[in-house]
Amino acid sequence: MAERGKYYVTISIAIVAAIIVLGFWGYFAYIRPIYLNNTPQTETIDLKKETEFAFGKHIDQGKIYGIEIEMSGDSDSNFDLLISNGIQDVHVASIKGEDIEFIYKNDWNTDSCFLTLLPRGYIGGKVTVECRFLALE
Repeated sequence: MAERGKYYVTISIAIVAAIIVLGFWGYFAYIRPIYLNNTPQTETIDLKKETEFAFGKHIDQGKIYGIEIEMSGDSDSNFDLLISNGIQDVHVASIKGEDIEFIYKNDWNTDSCFLTLLPRGYIGGKVTVECRFLALE
């Protein structure tokens, strides 16, 4: 009976060690390269008039494969958002006023992103835009 108890303890220790090793591997293979090495850029926009602004990849980033844009804030009325890669509009969104929560995630192949905010009539408020270019190197 004592032999069986030692066997279960050994199996338990092996399983815990495997989980720890897989956790470290996942962190270094996926989490760190994608999120920690690709820091976001943030811009706060005052919504009083049509505004255009741009984001560019960090100088130490490799080839871009994706983009994540998050927008939050408040607005007195609705507005349109145009997302462009510099050649053409890639995405157009109509965003309702009040509490704004907008997320755009997609494949991306260029080193820059251009955003245009087009107010509909009188508009006020502020939004914070966070852009993250995703690259593996």
